[in-house]
Amino acid sequence: MATLVVIRREGDWTEGAMSSNWANPFVSTAGSFPLIASLNDLDDGNATREAVDLALQPQSWVLYFGHGTPAQLGDPALIDDRNIGRAVGGIVVAFACSSAARLGGAAVRRFGVAAYVGFHGELPVYAVPASIVAGGILDALQHLAGGATIGATFDSLMKSLDDVMKAHHPSRPDHTLNDGLIYLYAWGMSQSARLFGHHNARLTAG
Repeated sequence: MATLVVIRREGDWTEGAMSSNWANPFVSTAGSFPLIASLNDLDDGNATREAVDLALQPQSWVLYFGHGTPAQLGDPALIDDRNIGRAVGGIVVAFACSSAARLGGAAVRRFGVAAYVGFHGELPVYAVPASIVAGGILDALQHLAGGATIGATFDSLMKSLDDVMKAHHPSRPDHTLNDGLIYLYAWGMSQSARLFGHHNARLTAG
């Protein structure tokens, strides 16, 4: 059974919005999934480099919400090429800017992480669109927690973003400026999302 490590520093408005819109709904349900043996929720002041180093374990599921760069998660770094190998055989899902540009591929190819989902470009957080895509993020995370492969989980996320784009498409007769913002937000997420590693990787029960 998997250990779930949730990392959400909540250091500013952006990270706080990620935590409240995207992390909280899933964390509140995580205990109901038999595949999740334990939950280590590193929030706010508990999300330190030392705490993350201790929390990362082989075959764990690491779920990150916050700032990122191509080479690291967090500023200052909470996860980078010096400690991501502690999660060897595990799955990392990072809602952060840019980490798929470098860290995601390195995590799989150099450090033995089974799969890494992240974003290649910027992942801005705006109040209305962030809340609109929240349901799809929750569904995708619950897919993985329920035993789906990371490939199916990624597909679930992409479908939810496609559904948002259809619901707010500029061609709709009732389209508004707010719809345009939501459409562009979901489109940007879908274009930036990346999956590295074994598409059949999943949380294991034993």
